[in-house]
Amino acid sequence: MELTLQRIYNMASSLRKLIQQEVPVKVAYQLAKNVRVIDDEYQLIEKQRADLIRKHGEVQEDGSTRVADENVAAFTKEMAEYLRTSTEVDVKSVSISDLGDNCKLTPQEVIDLEGLLVE
Repeated sequence: MELTLQRIYNMASSLRKLIQQEVPVKVAYQLAKNVRVIDDEYQLIEKQRADLIRKHGEVQEDGSTRVADENVAAFTKEMAEYLRTSTEVDVKSVSISDLGDNCKLTPQEVIDLEGLLVE
């Protein structure tokens, strides 16, 4: 499935919530496989974000790095450009009906999982 890095970034937390739900074993297995793939991509995105923060940031007194006020626009532009990148990920769609009646998701989580969840 081809996804933008922004979609993967948004999908990660909703997918983690979904795997906490009790679902049939076959669905749980497929979701677990999907989580591994999405989490790997998410970690790469987070690494790139941290690299950009270091590039555009200033070290604070507590040792953390924060994007300098004068660099916020440049950081935001580079990060947005990066998140528009598309990549092919080996995830499989899951039918909403296969999740069962006890599965609870917010409308935002369903939007985040669009493409991964199908009718």
